Amino acid sequence: MPKTNTNKNRNDPRTSKSIRDIKRAMLELVAEEPFDQIQAEEIMRTAPVNKNTFYKYFGSKQDVLDAVREDLLSEMINRLNKMPDKSLRGGGRLILQLLKHQLSGTI
Repeated sequence: MPKTNTNKNRNDPRTSKSIRDIKRAMLELVAEEPFDQIQAEEIMRTAPVNKNTFYKYFGSKQDVLDAVREDLLSEMINRLNKMPDKSLRGGGRLILQLLKHQLSGTI
């Protein structure tokens, strides 16, 4: 999960770009190799950002993965919310509720 100081500079385009580049690098690397084999330095090199920038926004590679997961969950929720209620019969509504609870950290 991004560190709290990302909110302070949220409107700074450099902040947004750095965070986006780090997340994109994580997605690229996870597609190529298992998460446990990825090193933070590899993410920095792929992004490319320096060590200070990486640790300004994320405390670890796990924090980056958590942020990517939250982005994906949010996107899924947004798409499901846009669907008509009758399209979310049965399991669809349950999935939407589970995703919302997962994102809020209540499960």
